[in-house]
Amino acid sequence: MRFTPEEKLDIIQLASYSGLGFKKTLNLFGIKPHRVWRWIRKIEDKGFAGLIDQPPIPRSIPSKHLKKEKDLVIKKAGEYVHLNHRKLAHQIFRDENVFVSESLTYHILKEQGLIRSKPILKIEAADKWKHQPQSANEIWHIDISYIPCGLNEKGKTVFYYLIAVLDGYSRFVLAWDLFPDMKKERCFQVVDQAIFLANLQGDKRPRLLSDNGKQFRARKAGELFKNLLNIKQIFASPHHPETNGKIERLFKTTKYNALYHQDYSTHQEAREILLNFFDYYNNRRLHQSLEYRTPREVYYGLNQNYSQRRQKAKIERLNQRKEYWKSGDSLTISKSQKVN
Repeated sequence: MRFTPEEKLDIIQLASYSGLGFKKTLNLFGIKPHRVWRWIRKIEDKGFAGLIDQPPIPRSIPSKHLKKEKDLVIKKAGEYVHLNHRKLAHQIFRDENVFVSESLTYHILKEQGLIRSKPILKIEAADKWKHQPQSANEIWHIDISYIPCGLNEKGKTVFYYLIAVLDGYSRFVLAWDLFPDMKKERCFQVVDQAIFLANLQGDKRPRLLSDNGKQFRARKAGELFKNLLNIKQIFASPHHPETNGKIERLFKTTKYNALYHQDYSTHQEAREILLNFFDYYNNRRLHQSLEYRTPREVYYGLNQNYSQRRQKAKIERLNQRKEYWKSGDSLTISKSQKVN
């Protein structure tokens, strides 16, 4: 509650000469004593004029973003409509070598009405598997997923089966294929292709992590992997989907970011969509869990100093902002306009 200078003076006199005491009198009116003491000090410094309220002085914020940064975020949001604010901030740095924080990117997108709602469907799982690989080609993940591919002559959905092998360290999709069935020989074929494409030397082989499906648990499947490919199998714990969660997440991303956004009615069309998507997934899609590097960069050990370069760019950008706002052209803004 604000008081006029005259009211402030009356309150000071009442509290000072009341028989109840200074604090008790102010408590009756719901006024904090330190507030009245501040009025008294102003009277001692400036006299009665010290009781006149001054308009708030807006503060300059040296770290406030520049207009060109805001324009850049809006421009890139139009180019990368499928990216959330975190990945967009990193994509801007990769494209333009300009640091923009994730929080600032979110603020600008929200201000422009460009924040997109999250998908409703989710795969619930624990945070991560405790045995995380420390290098590429240490653990490979394999799994099978149903892919709807149009209708048959009876009007029923025709399903094909996507089998993929994923490197657990880099999230790099080593091999994949689309089959009309999901026999164990199909899994063997995709793993064999992955070994060939990975160009593994000598007897070096990764461990192959899968669920407990019969395609992987069958005795003949174990003989194929062990005797012909010299590869050791490990299995996920029953009812524990996070063990193989990396490839489960790959399949969800594939379906909801690629297949379900396209119009296709045959397995040939689905294969073409998958071919383009896995090329994008491996070579251009940024992963938060990989510190916003692509699977290809992590698998082949490329762009390893990305985090350090971005941190350096962040410090340089903050210093540039401070110099700009201190240069004399600085624009003071009110507290309500402050940007984090």
